Amino acid sequence: MYGFLHYGKAHPPPITGQGSTAQAITAEGGLLRSSTAAEYQKWVDQPTAEERAEFVRLSRSLDGSTSIQQFSGTVGGRTSDSELAAMIDDPYFTEMLNEDLSVWIEDRVFRVDPEHGKVYVIEADGMEENYDALVAENITDRDVKEYSSDPEALDIVKEQRDGPDGSRCSAPTANSHHTANIYLTDNTGRYAHSHYAKYGIYFTMFTRIDVIGSSAPVYQFDHAGSIWDGAPHVFYKARCGATADYSIVSTGSWTGSAFRYQSYQGSRALERLYFYVKIRSNYAPNAILAPQFGFRQNI
Repeated sequence: MYGFLHYGKAHPPPITGQGSTAQAITAEGGLLRSSTAAEYQKWVDQPTAEERAEFVRLSRSLDGSTSIQQFSGTVGGRTSDSELAAMIDDPYFTEMLNEDLSVWIEDRVFRVDPEHGKVYVIEADGMEENYDALVAENITDRDVKEYSSDPEALDIVKEQRDGPDGSRCSAPTANSHHTANIYLTDNTGRYAHSHYAKYGIYFTMFTRIDVIGSSAPVYQFDHAGSIWDGAPHVFYKARCGATADYSIVSTGSWTGSAFRYQSYQGSRALERLYFYVKIRSNYAPNAILAPQFGFRQNI
């Protein structure tokens, strides 16, 4: 079993990195650690492409943790965590999770289970005794708590610790996952994929096209229209947050194997969304390679 205990009983000293984005990144006990929930939110709440790249560069430079994005291995007797990580369709988020799909936020350690839509949590001050139970998702151990990945686990555990203060958002959430796929008409055999996914401590919505062997911007993601006259522009509304309304044509960002337009990523679930896109060629005359497709919720 890979876990905290393979580092021994003594905590190794924290290793830190500081980037131009003012994101302090610490590795301790085999995990990336954020000292506060607010610091973690700086990592995940709508970072720019440059901020994401800076985070990955700094986190990979630390010796105290190896992300699941870099790790390949198996866990005896159960589905390998590398296989579970493949179910998380967000390379930035998997840079934050260690090889056990865990991250240290404030005074708790969170383990993500994308297969069953769960988040498991232990107190960080009991990590030496309870980390292996966390990784095993052993809820018969009273120190391991289980939560659904639908609502914001950070808010829930804070309320359970501090008691209700009226600040936790009570707005509804969009359904757990939305997925839409469409075949491109450029004879490449490629598909465009749009997803909204929820992981309890991280929420993501994007369109992706896998492009093997080339980082040239081959496609455009066209979010400029709507599926019928008078429909809203593409938008999302985070729970108890402001509505983000946009009309954009973008080539997306190259992620190493795919072009990806990241509409939303953050620590808060979405309440409402309208996410439709056409795929165009990036070469004149910018022919439409896939008609508008996508999904909507709570409108």
